[in-house]
Amino acid sequence: MDAIKIDSLTTDLKYVVNAFFESSTLSCYTCNTCTVECPVNKTVGRLDPRKIVRMAAFGMKEELLGSVELWLCMQCRKCTNVCPQKVEPTSAIYYFRNLAVKEGFVSGEFVKVTDEIDEYSQKLRQYIYASALKAKKNGERLNVHELISGAIKGLNSESETSESTENGFKIDKLMFGEFPEAKFVQCLTCRECTVSCIVSRSIKAFDPVKIMRTCYVGKEDDLLASPELWLCISCETCTEVCKQGVKGSVLISRLKKKAIEKGVLPPETESEFAEIDRSIHEIRAELITRAWDKRKEIQSFELTSEIKKVIGS
Repeated sequence: MDAIKIDSLTTDLKYVVNAFFESSTLSCYTCNTCTVECPVNKTVGRLDPRKIVRMAAFGMKEELLGSVELWLCMQCRKCTNVCPQKVEPTSAIYYFRNLAVKEGFVSGEFVKVTDEIDEYSQKLRQYIYASALKAKKNGERLNVHELISGAIKGLNSESETSESTENGFKIDKLMFGEFPEAKFVQCLTCRECTVSCIVSRSIKAFDPVKIMRTCYVGKEDDLLASPELWLCISCETCTEVCKQGVKGSVLISRLKKKAIEKGVLPPETESEFAEIDRSIHEIRAELITRAWDKRKEIQSFELTSEIKKVIGS
């Protein structure tokens, strides 16, 4: 996104007011916390929530609606969750996305395509992480490009990624003492965290409630060896929405750390998985950009062929 040019502004007060009521944009004091914590910005450097909030405050409707940055947002709410001023960049982006459709800046089909890309990206993560964990447990080095290529071929040959088939398990012990700061024993299984999680909306096998309850009934070792932990993107939304004060994001973070401390996975796992996520974010951003180039008249978007173009195979 280009620099904001203050001297060229023609403020549209209506959109300043609307954006404020949607997301408290005028409360922003540009501390940059949202941008620093944004998963998309961290990986591909192409989304600046703070800038979007400031443009909304200036009433720069035309500039915002004509920017692909709105659609690179994953709506994970990390920016909203970490804001000290309780500004909601996610809501501002959602507001202007809807306005973009209403005013014909993008077609309804374009929105469907971006949703399809987001869902595919999460399924790609699931497939890759499962393969990567298997490789790490066998002491193999990870080749990100090979993992991505293999995952794409695997997804193309299956109607769905593998889902958990576990129907129940025997309780060995109840865990009340470990990770007390996560307060996971207070979980009522209302599933608000699951419904709010952008990962679980795309991948049925990932469920924050299941992780908390599995830990609660003493099946921690099963979790430490599971790819489910690493599918969490640490957006903290599960923690923010829980009325019981359960901190699901804290629990998952502690379990990831413990998996390495106990030697279930080697120390380099986190950095290697971060590289995987960076590559997936780059693919996602490029796919959305390709769709954006045809945003008004797009009729179909063949993911398989487009991905092959992106990864060069």
